[in-house]
Amino acid sequence: MFTFLPVIILLFAIAVYAVYFLLISAWLMIRMGRLITLTSLIFIAAGFVSVFVVLNFYDNFLLRQLYLLLALLIGWLFYLTMFGILFRFITFFKLSYSNQSLARIGIFCATALFIIGIIYTFFFHIKTIEIKIDNLPEKWRGQKIVQISDLHLGSIHGSNFLQKVAGKIKTLNPDYLIITGDLFDGHPGQLAKLGPELQDLSATKRVIFIPGNHDKYLGLDKFSGYLKQANILSLVDEAVTIDGLEIIGYDYLDKEWRDQRQVKNISIYQGQPRLLLNHAPIEISKAKDLHVSLQLSGHSHGGQMWPISLFTELIYGKYQYGLYTEGAYNIYTTSGVGSWGPPLRTFNRPEIVQIILK
Repeated sequence: MFTFLPVIILLFAIAVYAVYFLLISAWLMIRMGRLITLTSLIFIAAGFVSVFVVLNFYDNFLLRQLYLLLALLIGWLFYLTMFGILFRFITFFKLSYSNQSLARIGIFCATALFIIGIIYTFFFHIKTIEIKIDNLPEKWRGQKIVQISDLHLGSIHGSNFLQKVAGKIKTLNPDYLIITGDLFDGHPGQLAKLGPELQDLSATKRVIFIPGNHDKYLGLDKFSGYLKQANILSLVDEAVTIDGLEIIGYDYLDKEWRDQRQVKNISIYQGQPRLLLNHAPIEISKAKDLHVSLQLSGHSHGGQMWPISLFTELIYGKYQYGLYTEGAYNIYTTSGVGSWGPPLRTFNRPEIVQIILK
């Protein structure tokens, strides 16, 4: 986030302007009202960035609650901005005769989307899919794999959230639990508390983890010890074969480093089925060249907040969410179970994925 601070400041400046114009048009404020509105909007934008930065160095209960409040307000600001820009466009070209009514409708719609996003966030569901894999070993047939991704444990999604997710997983009684990245949110403050609780993420046979970009921001070295204590196998550009199924876990690498990826312990391909764990739904052609039978990914959050899904689809194409089968190759990209930034998931339910291999 620090690298993109100038861009973030520019975006927030646009947001403040658009929302300010929308709000003062809705209520025709006098000078003092306008000043209070502008000051409040600047405080929300600047406060969110400031608290985010401070939480990387210092953590306490009050700071976390302030961050949660500001993150929610940023989510509301996002939808107000969307309608504010639309309203500014309409008024600039004089396409409406009642600017006040139009502004109020925009605020109502933005608030409705904001509330819907809050509701969706707290009601994740279990999604069950069956996947046929060629040459699947007998020991893997009917095995139940549970995939979770993008928990973003930290200042917003804390211990209660982790326990809720772990409780749901236990009711499924999976043979294998696979965590496809972004286990942590990047803030180190809650790590000492949340790290020991990772042992509640359990499966009958094995729990496997690969890192996402936010795990890398935090630093894998900061929580690798907790993974070992919880008996979670961490695959970072490494392969392991279990009962005839080769499981390949990718590290999260920036684009310029992917061609230099070296995977440890990967076997010579001799017709064995391969399960690839890659945080982002990318490197599809390379996965096919590796004869991967199934790729499990996350990262996109399915867009998290409508209409961001339109942009994630531009980036990742059809692979941004869901199951796709192309010959012997299968890929499932989950929408994830947590959220990043604003704890909102508008028209986008978080999910725990139950996969039955056939």
